[in-house]
Amino acid sequence: MGSHGATALPLAATLLSWGRRGIAARIETCMQLAQRLADRVAMEPELELFDHPSTGVVLWRPTRVSARTVLDNLTDATVATTNVSGETWLRSVAANPNADPDGVVDEVLAVVAQH
Repeated sequence: MGSHGATALPLAATLLSWGRRGIAARIETCMQLAQRLADRVAMEPELELFDHPSTGVVLWRPTRVSARTVLDNLTDATVATTNVSGETWLRSVAANPNADPDGVVDEVLAVVAQH
């Protein structure tokens, strides 16, 4: 039998605890955060948005310095990098309903300004 059945336990516990409405509300909140981040990035001339998100993942990057330079100098913002067609982009996942899109953008812009 193995332990594959145990992999469903966290999902089952979440469904039982939050219910369908609770999970739907959490997904909506996270999608709104992703959209807020994308909107803010699109407004900043120092930043480039890959595309408006259709999921909770936002790809974006600075225009004057490398995404790697930004990532190496961040202290509070939680972002990662990913490669698309050989180009490096910052990757933000809106899975935290307490995330602060403005704070992430502000920290990235501060790093860009230093370089």
